[in-house]
Amino acid sequence: MATLSIDPDRKETIMRGIPARYFAAQRALCGLVIGAGLLLACLPFPSAGVMADEQAEPSDPLFYFPPRTPVRLVEATEIAMGMEKPEAARSYLRRLLDISPTQQELQSLRRRFGISTFLKFNAVPLLQPEAHDLLMAINEASVTLAPSDAAMKDFVVQLGGDDRAATNAAMELLAARDRSVGFLLEADPSGLAGRRAQALLFRHARDLRHGIVEQLPQATPEQQLTLLTSLENCADEAVAVRLLRWQFSPDVTAETASAAQSTIDKLWKTGERPDSANAAAAWLMKQARADFAEAGHRFHSPENRLQQPRNDSDEERHSIITGALNLADDAVAIQSNDPQALSLQAALRLADGGVVFHADPTIAVDEIATELQNNVLRESLMASHAGASIGSLQALRRSVYENPDFPMDPQLLKQALEASDVRVRLLAADVLLAGTTPAWIAAIRQVIAGPAGGSLLPEAVIIDPFSQRRQELSSILTEAGYRVTADATSGDGFDSAAGQLACEMVMIHANAIRPDLSITVASLRRDARTRQTPILIFGPEETRNAATAISARYAGVWFVSEPLSRRLIRDQSSQLRQDDTLLPQLELYGFPRPWLSESDRQEIAELAERLRTKVERPAGYSLPLSSR
Repeated sequence: MATLSIDPDRKETIMRGIPARYFAAQRALCGLVIGAGLLLACLPFPSAGVMADEQAEPSDPLFYFPPRTPVRLVEATEIAMGMEKPEAARSYLRRLLDISPTQQELQSLRRRFGISTFLKFNAVPLLQPEAHDLLMAINEASVTLAPSDAAMKDFVVQLGGDDRAATNAAMELLAARDRSVGFLLEADPSGLAGRRAQALLFRHARDLRHGIVEQLPQATPEQQLTLLTSLENCADEAVAVRLLRWQFSPDVTAETASAAQSTIDKLWKTGERPDSANAAAAWLMKQARADFAEAGHRFHSPENRLQQPRNDSDEERHSIITGALNLADDAVAIQSNDPQALSLQAALRLADGGVVFHADPTIAVDEIATELQNNVLRESLMASHAGASIGSLQALRRSVYENPDFPMDPQLLKQALEASDVRVRLLAADVLLAGTTPAWIAAIRQVIAGPAGGSLLPEAVIIDPFSQRRQELSSILTEAGYRVTADATSGDGFDSAAGQLACEMVMIHANAIRPDLSITVASLRRDARTRQTPILIFGPEETRNAATAISARYAGVWFVSEPLSRRLIRDQSSQLRQDDTLLPQLELYGFPRPWLSESDRQEIAELAERLRTKVERPAGYSLPLSSR
């Protein structure tokens, strides 16, 4: 086989040259690297912080690849808590909230991890407020996933299983809150599931206290003792008020009354405590009337819509009325034959159920015991609750139509004739005219005159001594869907507003004459027919202080400085139209929402026209009616 041979002298020359060439190349390469480094250092590259912000992923304390999906973020939170890193866990919860998961994603999280996972997060103070916000979001998304009755019963059965199954079942039951009380109470206390169910009731009595109180009427005497004893450590004095019924009601056993008294002793900390059945019933009715009046003045009196036009929380008003009705129910349970307690209870039921105004007296209405009807009306008027007043008057009207000699209280009906709500005034007039000896005929004529000739459209009045401006504003409001009356003097403007079915807006110039601005506004607020009407004062900027002083004295008064653009006036006036797309603008300008719908106005006009005919016939009197 041929081999490669190298001359010895050539080999020595090659070997001697390698180190020299190698080190020369190495030195050249180092020089190139150093030069490139110096060149790069001189170039205007972004700083490290900017590069990180624009190109790098956000740093993560635990993961090289940060979790992004809701599931991964919950898993990361669990891992961080297992490693005792609450700050990292809280950051994952914050990221989860920041991505705003959909309702379906939140429901999926609950199905995958169980509600217990999120309850555990919520129990850690270092994870707040993110853990609480996430739990609330999941609970809200899970309303449609509320477990069935069969599932709730199954959870109670699972309390008797192994620790893991029992813990998950307990978490589901606690997540159901007050609804779980009845199912926990049904568990057999002789078994493991029953003992654990009672332990849940006692340990979580504060969270379940409202459900426990609501369950008392359906419970057996033995169960009542369990429930009352569990409430001893709920630390809520309001619960003690609800237990007065169980201490003083004649229908409870001596053991139940004793247990209720013992629990009340531990919970009642402030204020005078009733010491007898009569005192307890009176105390409960006093509190119920106070809550009833709060609901009436805040949500149902026409005047209040001018003071708090944005406060329209259905949930809040329902909560107040429900609380008052619970107190009235307790008072009736203590004194079941007390007409005052029964009347208050009936009035609150009208307020709680929602009342529909009907012009036709033959339409079925809420049933109220005839002997209570006058008192129910009195309670409703005292609370300034329009809905309850309408309901009680409709029941009273039906009784009077069936029996014209039905005993009514003319003074009470006179008070209703002066109510701010036109529907209440007309119903009072209807009741009085249905009796055998009608009273207050002059007041009745005044009540029905405007509504009988009123418009089915929202009504407005413009008061401005300058005719050209009146015409321009009238055309704008007419285009906005109003029936408009424009007057040069304040006296005529007041008569126009008071003569409408229900004036929804008065626009008055700051330089109004005969009488002046302050007297006109005072007159509008003094008369029941215009007490609830929003007033818009407009004028030069120098009149702002005077208008502001008036608005501080009377509710529902706004000021806009001139010059008034056509667009501005259109936006301002259109707030009261029945158009849902305008509601955001209503919030912007602070105007109250529309008071009467077209159907309301139709019913009001129909009733007023029928009453006008009644008033005309006996004496041949014909009311002057404006054209509709």
